[in-house]
Amino acid sequence: MKNQIVTLPKAEFISVAGPDAAKFLQGQLSCNTDLLSTTRSLRGAMCNLKGRVIADMRLVHTAEGCLLRTEAGMAETVLKTLSKYAVFSKVKLTQAEGIAAFGVLSSEAADQIAPLFPQLPQSIDAAAEANNAWIIREPGEAIRYEIWIQGEEAVTALKDRAASLLTNDATHWQREALRAGLIHVDAAITEEYTPQLLNYDISGVIDFKKGCYTGQEIVARMFYRSVAKKRLCLLSSDTAVVPGESVHWMSATGSKDFPILAWSNSPDGSAEPHLLLAVMDIDAAPEHEQLKLTHSPEAELWQLPLHY
Repeated sequence: MKNQIVTLPKAEFISVAGPDAAKFLQGQLSCNTDLLSTTRSLRGAMCNLKGRVIADMRLVHTAEGCLLRTEAGMAETVLKTLSKYAVFSKVKLTQAEGIAAFGVLSSEAADQIAPLFPQLPQSIDAAAEANNAWIIREPGEAIRYEIWIQGEEAVTALKDRAASLLTNDATHWQREALRAGLIHVDAAITEEYTPQLLNYDISGVIDFKKGCYTGQEIVARMFYRSVAKKRLCLLSSDTAVVPGESVHWMSATGSKDFPILAWSNSPDGSAEPHLLLAVMDIDAAPEHEQLKLTHSPEAELWQLPLHY
């Protein structure tokens, strides 16, 4: 694994400020905002009335309320949706500007920026705040942190301390996120998938012990009263994935094509396999001879385990 600190330009941020911030979000998101604190971040999803995911986000606690991180192009959608329900709550919703996001890959890279924080978070989703910056431990088997920094002075301090590790190439960061089975909802797939299809119900994005939120009844019913027929699956390939690709499954009764939501081709010169995440029938045979790429039928695929 590379030792890197990666700029993450795709992040967008929303400020939810005011005395009712956590209470308001409790009724809109799938995470339990009662558990949000200065040392604990949350992952959550915002669903529509049909239980499909509009957007996913990560939350941190702020002095004014909460800060939400979404994918590029989704802040406006999230703001528009939340604004429909905010009229009776003491909250102020704004798109937060001037925040830079970085990904820290490996414990060695984390050691470089450790002096900027009182203590590096050790457990998954743990957080720390200092000097107009937040650091959050990301899920997965690899050591990964996200850092959100507000203000040029704080950004300069990070860059000065870790100049030798800074890169704009997010290939390795995205590869580890994919290996962790993480899918973020962007404009291309908003309102297309239920939390169950994205594994949000088993990867820590849905809190089934909290109260109601938009789409909660459908999400809970699918989890408790039905058996998942499809899941997000991690696959490796001996052939590079190309845009528009899908997974083709051949069985004794027919064949199906499954959509690929994310992929990471092996870096040049690396012996690592190509990786991809696809929403597949859970009974799709894991034997590689029955799973192919539609554009490369000679490719062989293998299903890999996910950490959650």
